[in-house]
Amino acid sequence: APSPGVVFQRPTLTSVSPAQVLVGARGVSVNLTGTSLGRTTADFDSAFVGGVRCPSLRVVVARRVVACEGLDAPLAWPSERTVNVTVLGQTAGASGLFLGVSAPSVQAVSVAQLSDLSPRRWGSRLTGSALGSSAADVQSVTMDGQPVAAWSITPGSAGLSMDVELDGSAVEGGTIVVTNRWGVSSAPSPGVVFQRPTLTSVSPAQVLVGARGVSVNLTGTSLGRTTADFDSAFVGGVRCPSLRVVVARRVVACEGLDAPLAWPSERTVNVTVLGQTAGASGLFLGVSAPSVQAVSVAQLSDLSPRRWGSRLTGSALGSSAADVQSVTMDGQPVAAWSITPGSAGLSMDVELDGSAVEGGTIVVTNRWGVSSAPSPGVV
Repeated sequence: APSPGVVFQRPTLTSVSPAQVLVGARGVSVNLTGTSLGRTTADFDSAFVGGVRCPSLRVVVARRVVACEGLDAPLAWPSERTVNVTVLGQTAGASGLFLGVSAPSVQAVSVAQLSDLSPRRWGSRLTGSALGSSAADVQSVTMDGQPVAAWSITPGSAGLSMDVELDGSAVEGGTIVVTNRWGVSSAPSPGVVFQRPTLTSVSPAQVLVGARGVSVNLTGTSLGRTTADFDSAFVGGVRCPSLRVVVARRVVACEGLDAPLAWPSERTVNVTVLGQTAGASGLFLGVSAPSVQAVSVAQLSDLSPRRWGSRLTGSALGSSAADVQSVTMDGQPVAAWSITPGSAGLSMDVELDGSAVEGGTIVVTNRWGVSSAPSPGVV
């Protein structure tokens, strides 16, 4: 009758020497030790080290030791920690006996955001491969050749990601290199990009000339987490004397602002956070005082009998009639006035009654009730 089924002796693997092969090594010989391995080279169907097929096999001790010869270490081992052999169709595999050291690879760098951990630092996440499973796996992390401020292995990432902190002085476009504990370095990463702040609103949106110690809230995105994150902030072209974070990354207060007679950049606000600037026009209206710097020699009016016509030149005289509350000469309303078309607030035409007295001065008051100083005397 037929016998019981035949059972073949399965090989086993117990050790690998050397147990570590660095990336880029060429023509390496690795000894695999175990039991029931081939008696001759012909007994082996195949052998793999770190997922790489052995180019050549040589029996060192029959059934006990076989050498995998001519092995070229790849940049990344297909199956980094495994070895296996097949002898006459019987396979032995083992994990953990071999450490094929792959080169770290940084394939992507997240947009750097303000750090949650430290003031005046950027935080970013690197993703790639062979970045280390613990801090002990990493020798250094540099940006443009200089050590980054801090780095840490992302828990549970299995070497696929790493968190880094960059100094506020870091330059956008710089590249990061990770070097593992065996001295093998990654190629430079893609260039680092910093998150830019934005400004969406200003409150109050209007500050009258002469106001003292005003507080203006600037709202936006990616603003400073702490006051130290801000390089500067300007409202209407005036530098904020003091800044205070109201809501981290969202709202900052410009405090102690004294409104000048004329705002250097009347409708603009901007902030700079760790070298990244956000500017916005139209969110803020800093109301400047009108100024009448010159009055042309009054001529007989082309429009009306018994009136004088003159042109005022200066600044903040209004871009439309709606910008002006009143125009007076010696405290009395002038006969008529009009904004010079296209003058952008730099000039205004007035008509004076024939009874006007030479040497009288003109005052322009804007719609917010802010008045100019008296003009030079009318001639």
